[in-house]
Amino acid sequence: ATVGKADSALTVLKRMGPIGMYRGFTATLFRDVPFCIVFFPLYSNVKEWQINALKSSSTPLNQTNLLEMTHQPDFKEPFHVGLVAGIVAGAVSAALVTPADMLKTRIQQKMNGDERFFQYAKNVASKEGLSALFKGWQARVFVIAPLYGIVSLAFEVQKQWLSSN
Repeated sequence: ATVGKADSALTVLKRMGPIGMYRGFTATLFRDVPFCIVFFPLYSNVKEWQINALKSSSTPLNQTNLLEMTHQPDFKEPFHVGLVAGIVAGAVSAALVTPADMLKTRIQQKMNGDERFFQYAKNVASKEGLSALFKGWQARVFVIAPLYGIVSLAFEVQKQWLSSN
């Protein structure tokens, strides 16, 4: 039995019990933990690279002013910094964890619990090739990159708003 789009959590509970609610949990961890390990440092570095690029590309007078401004407590970084950093970090992170996402989706759709995460990954790679693990990476990046750009921008705006109040 597979879980379809119309199935509710109650339906899954009735059909497969409480354990069925956690099908794909290990695969979800193998997707989300590495995603965060890549995303957050990359996000921070891309933001820093942008600020440094703004500093170095300014005219000498503006360069001094920008350098002084970035060390002021009321400095508001340009609008695009958080957005671009979120898009870049989200795209890279999403692409790198595509195998775990693909496996998680298949494990959750299969719903028979016969195979564990690593065994399933090994079986998919041996039957379909390593490229099968990256199926759908373009669509995933296309969705995740702008999503994380918007989330990061909202985070930065909220952070500035909270620090000003």
